[in-house]
Amino acid sequence: MTVVGITGKAGSGKSLLANAFEDKGAARICLDEVGHSVLHEIKDQLTKAFGSS
Repeated sequence: MTVVGITGKAGSGKSLLANAFEDKGAARICLDEVGHSVLHEIKDQLTKAFGSS
């Protein structure tokens, strides 16, 4: 299996390229979405550990 990571600055076309790969049948994992999901799940734990601000 080939794994391709796409990185770049904001507005550089990462999503456009990822969509093109996906249109050709590639699986896509958006780590930004995964990170936001995990952060939401552990938000209370982080607040307890580090405070609310």
